[in-house]
Amino acid sequence: MSNQPTQNCLRKNPYWTVNVGMSDTCPPRILYLEDDRALTRLVGRCLERSGYEVEFAHDGAQGLAMFTAGDYDLMALDFDLPGYDGLEIIRRLVPLEQFPPIIMVTACDDHSVAVEALKLGVADYVFKDAQGSYLGLLPLVIRQALDQRRLEGEKRKAEEALRLSEEKFRAVVNNIAMGISVINRSMEITYLNQQMRTWFPRIDPSQKPLCYKAFREPADDAVCPNCPTARTFADGQVHEAVIETPCDGQWKSYRVVSSPIRDEQSQVIAAIELVEDITQRKRMEASLAQTQKMEAVGQLAAGIAHEINTPIQYIGDNTRFLDEAFQNLGDVLPALQRLLEACKSGEADDALLEEIDNFLDQSDVAFFVEEVPKAVQESLDGVDRVARIVRAVKEFAHPGTADEQAIDLNRAVDNALTLAHNEWKYVAEVLTSFDPNLPPVHCFPSGVNQVVLNLVVNAAQAIAEVIGQRPEQKGTITVSTRRDGDWVEITVQDTGGGIPSEIHSKIFNPFFTTKDIGQGTGQGLSIAHAIVVEKHGGTILFQTDVGHGTTFVVRLPIAGLPALGCSDDSPTPHSTEPRKV
Repeated sequence: MSNQPTQNCLRKNPYWTVNVGMSDTCPPRILYLEDDRALTRLVGRCLERSGYEVEFAHDGAQGLAMFTAGDYDLMALDFDLPGYDGLEIIRRLVPLEQFPPIIMVTACDDHSVAVEALKLGVADYVFKDAQGSYLGLLPLVIRQALDQRRLEGEKRKAEEALRLSEEKFRAVVNNIAMGISVINRSMEITYLNQQMRTWFPRIDPSQKPLCYKAFREPADDAVCPNCPTARTFADGQVHEAVIETPCDGQWKSYRVVSSPIRDEQSQVIAAIELVEDITQRKRMEASLAQTQKMEAVGQLAAGIAHEINTPIQYIGDNTRFLDEAFQNLGDVLPALQRLLEACKSGEADDALLEEIDNFLDQSDVAFFVEEVPKAVQESLDGVDRVARIVRAVKEFAHPGTADEQAIDLNRAVDNALTLAHNEWKYVAEVLTSFDPNLPPVHCFPSGVNQVVLNLVVNAAQAIAEVIGQRPEQKGTITVSTRRDGDWVEITVQDTGGGIPSEIHSKIFNPFFTTKDIGQGTGQGLSIAHAIVVEKHGGTILFQTDVGHGTTFVVRLPIAGLPALGCSDDSPTPHSTEPRKV
């Protein structure tokens, strides 16, 4: 026994409700407040033999300070103490939200003291008799108090865990975008979440209506032949189906997935249905999905053909020019050969020299000597341009694999700009600012290429709407990449007209478009959102200023889908200067 703190050890207190970071192998620590030093030795030996670690304080102030600052599992104290008496110490501890159990061990025979102590929340009250028989009882009282506190703590933890679980369940179920219903074996509806109540406000689950009547108008007396819940009750398996039902005067399509709910004996006692409204998707996807795909392919092919046609034209023009130049030079060579032979034989005269000089003037040799290298260089530039376009098409159109690949994101973005060149070259200047230290990014390359292409094409079209028929007033598209901790950002900024506030919540919706009929299917941003968010676990956000332009920011995890989460890392500084494309 000692008044000094024991050697530090990692402890997890099994008795106190607060986790104080101790190991279960350490004995419970007891703080005993007793002003009789002789008595403390007896108490110390008694408690230590019972497996407790005991420390002592001999006045109220010291004991209170040790108890509040220390790591004790229980405090036993006398009533008559110097400084603060036992009741005052307890009163000072009561405002604390949590504290270990307290036992009052005193020779005070005042009944009111015992009553007050118990009212203040002491775990037990032990009377010190003159014969010392209480010393045999004290370890048992302490053990009982510790066990009681442990059980109370475990109960509170269990109740709190249950409460949090129930709150989380209710929050998830009532805020999920899908409908949830529970059907018992009698095909009665016993529960509907908020989404289902919104879709079917006429249904009252408290009345337990039959599901095949409640969800169908007019009510039918027969279960749907393809009802997934009926099949779940039949074989205990998960089933799904698309249910067509009239609602608000029109037919709606719902995808229903039914799963069994089992009791302790694994008997199916109910079914839970997950319901998704796929009405719009069913109506539009069949007719527009293929149309949008062919439209995108056709638009891309037309732009590529136009882009290749321009360098091929000046390659052809320069080739014809070189043909003409070599024909003229071919006519000059015989005259120069005559001059060479005359010089060798010593027969060269002024008349011959004048004839050759006139011939060279008529053949424009000086002009060809100056222009031929330019034509050759232009042709080489054209070949490089065609090669770059073909390479971009090859990389962009590569089908890829089902797995993620590590790619050079800067090159992928540059390829997308190359393919979209015909879309923006007449309406905008494109500036790029690529992070040169960007690591390889694990992603689905074809998907990322499509995202960038869609954003750049949208930016060009937004600028085109602003400049109208004034081609001399080009806008600006700025495309940049940068690293942000474990994420990479692709930013596409335009100087178009911006996005009105009333459609901010709609721009990623499938088939939503502000273009005239026939000008677009509204799939571009919806597809981009699906690729970034659903396929890569990233985010796509935008900032807009009506009349000044819009900025889209795509964030992707560098390590791919397994690296999902927000990085708390600060943005990495990026100093690459913008350049023109």
